[in-house]
Amino acid sequence: MLKLTNPKRSQEEMVGFALIIILVAIILLIFLGFSLNKQPKESLESREVESFLDATLSYTTECRDERNFEFLPIRKLIIDCSQGLLCHNGKNTCEVLEEDLKKITKKSWDLTRYKGYEMKLMILNETLIPIIKEGNLTGNSKGYLEEVDEIEIIFRAYY
Repeated sequence: MLKLTNPKRSQEEMVGFALIIILVAIILLIFLGFSLNKQPKESLESREVESFLDATLSYTTECRDERNFEFLPIRKLIIDCSQGLLCHNGKNTCEVLEEDLKKITKKSWDLTRYKGYEMKLMILNETLIPIIKEGNLTGNSKGYLEEVDEIEIIFRAYY
């Protein structure tokens, strides 16, 4: 039969090894906790919002100019709306503007990917048309401001 010369020393080594394993496990748990606690990477870029607004302002509407009968882009429709002008068919430019902006934003900003959006058209701190918004307006958002003449177009997407 094999006899250990110093059984106490073996027990001390086993306890030391167990303490090292426990210490490493605690450090790994702390590291894992910090890495899971970090804010998720932003899924929305400012240039996405800027590009959307630029494309929207270039969108051609069904509203024709009373003077030369050409179809108006949203950029020109905003100006006509601020001046109270009508489309060639007698429709109010502000109504056409609001309808088209609602349609464009609804199709462009999928609320399964984003939480919500909001668009304001402001002239002298007053809204030109009712604020277009849908979804949950959370604390995380990206926005962009574009000016057309003296009208501010503010679009904010929430994620």
